[in-house]
Amino acid sequence: MFKKLFKVLLLIALIIFLAGYLGLQQLGSLINTAVKELPPEYLFTHEEHFLNSKGNVVLTNIKLSHGQYGQLMTADKLEFTPDKLTSLLDLEENIILSLYLPKGDFQLSGVTIPVSSLANTLRAPSQLRLLQIFAAGCGDKNDFKFSDLLYNDITELNGELELKFDFDSIAENLEVQSSLKLHDFASFEWQFEFNDVRPTSDKSPYLVYGQWIIFNPKFLSIRDKYCAYLNDQPIELYKKQHYQSLLELFKERKIVASEELKEKYQQFIQTPENLAFTLNPLTGIRLNEYQDLNLAAFIDKLGVSININGRAVESIIDRSKTDLEEASKNESEVIEDSKPKRDIIYSPSLSQLRALIGERIMLMDENRKEFIGKIKSVSRYTVKLEIRESGGFAEVRFRPSQVKAVEKLKK
Repeated sequence: MFKKLFKVLLLIALIIFLAGYLGLQQLGSLINTAVKELPPEYLFTHEEHFLNSKGNVVLTNIKLSHGQYGQLMTADKLEFTPDKLTSLLDLEENIILSLYLPKGDFQLSGVTIPVSSLANTLRAPSQLRLLQIFAAGCGDKNDFKFSDLLYNDITELNGELELKFDFDSIAENLEVQSSLKLHDFASFEWQFEFNDVRPTSDKSPYLVYGQWIIFNPKFLSIRDKYCAYLNDQPIELYKKQHYQSLLELFKERKIVASEELKEKYQQFIQTPENLAFTLNPLTGIRLNEYQDLNLAAFIDKLGVSININGRAVESIIDRSKTDLEEASKNESEVIEDSKPKRDIIYSPSLSQLRALIGERIMLMDENRKEFIGKIKSVSRYTVKLEIRESGGFAEVRFRPSQVKAVEKLKK
């Protein structure tokens, strides 16, 4: 997921970088190459492009769309600052080989994100622990989805986005800093550092350091009203229930929260100003491995520390009352029981593929690229998949041996 998302962002950055050089004969070929390397269901467009007085590339009226779910984001302006204006002749090959730019900084202003599109795109449970914590005590919810915003008459999110990256190809080290300011919702800042970052490798990088901060979380007041409504209780009573439910969530996983965490989180419930999470792994851990860690191991192995309303929490877990080894075993069982069941078929046979003709599926090919569409026909030599693109439909063909996995999706 990390590699795919970062590749999309950097490919968009490459497109922006290239768009300012109208005099190059190979410009059209370079842009087409970059666009083709985006996932086939995505479309990136802009209205005008020019170089400003600082030498930065500026694009206006940005649009990012998905063939099935429609418009995902628009922005009034995107300003991109590349590391240097050289080596353009090698860019086409670098795009094909998925090589990253060494440095870059791009800013999006006047961003509008339609919530309905995100709600359709991200229907599955998020499995994000922070959302599970925020949802504690809220009716029968285990976490929050974008569809919950629609229930609160929030149809779009507006704000600004900035992202900076610094990639050292020799040391295979990547540093990313970003900020997202969403008006009347919250502001977010995060920074991460990774080692063993190899653009052409399927291996996840090692997490060296991470920090994620929430400022002015106005969405929590929306959460309080929403959950109080679902629970049919006053807001202040819901806040108390949220706190107790959070302690129960810890207890189910055989974790005892420290008294310091309890005290400061109670203050945060009443006056939410900012919340910061810092990750300092004692030993290297690959990014994909954190998903398999239970809450106790996640806190312990990643060296998680919390800062609430500007005040550091010295200890999250009361280690004198928590058996981390037992907590790890216990939560593994809880998580396994709560995992959503997915109907995925790996290395499907011809008969299994034929049984899915006419069904809406996700297909993963030999390069781990995912396609969403309907299987139109299956033969010994060809699998035909109809996917939705901007302006209509397109047909993608695979050899049966290229189909590594299929998942039947809801219509």
